[in-house]
Amino acid sequence: MFIERNIKGNYFIFIDKAIYLKNYKTLIISDTHIGYKYYYNDFIAKKHLEETIKNIEEIKNELKNKEFEIEKIIINGDIKDAFGYPKKTKEIFNVFNLYLKQNFKEAIYILGNHDTGLKGINSYEFDNIFITHGDKNIKTDKKIIIIGHQHPGVKLKLGTKTENYKCFIICKKEDKNVVVLPNFSNSSNGSSLDKNNNISPYLKNISDYGDIIVLENKKLFEFNNVNLYNF
Repeated sequence: MFIERNIKGNYFIFIDKAIYLKNYKTLIISDTHIGYKYYYNDFIAKKHLEETIKNIEEIKNELKNKEFEIEKIIINGDIKDAFGYPKKTKEIFNVFNLYLKQNFKEAIYILGNHDTGLKGINSYEFDNIFITHGDKNIKTDKKIIIIGHQHPGVKLKLGTKTENYKCFIICKKEDKNVVVLPNFSNSSNGSSLDKNNNISPYLKNISDYGDIIVLENKKLFEFNNVNLYNF
């Protein structure tokens, strides 16, 4: 299942925890946190990598079934989990890197605050789209900004049970649209926006109202023009 949106003339497809830019045949994911918990549990880290690759393959196959071609993949920061670059993290990252190189024409690494030791770039651009991790405020005149870093989520009450769910956020900041990716890692379901404590500078002074796309068991649910701080 996916949701299609036209944002300032650009064709966005929201699918699982990823965005596919049809105009550029590009898949974007963020916050993979490869090597999660490797520092004390090899099994968890390897299982986490297997789940990450499996998830990417599922998205690729679903897009392929809809006859969408993918040439590039962009990992939008916090590619790995460890803040340093220990040997074990390097070993598991090399497996992930090899998979991407073998399955995409181009793999682009945008560096996040976890990515010490990795080779990559701070941002990437397509026409009026600016893609960066979101931990640093890099100025741009582009009208669409795609970030990760925030790990957005919402709490929804179903019956008597309240659960956290990952989500995308589409909001306004002055004359720009900011699109926030959920964390691709299954390590957490994210957290709600907090006007006084948003960790990304791109989410400071945004409009109170925007759109949320909630992910629940690979299904997407769209909520438009909602209060981002009281949802």
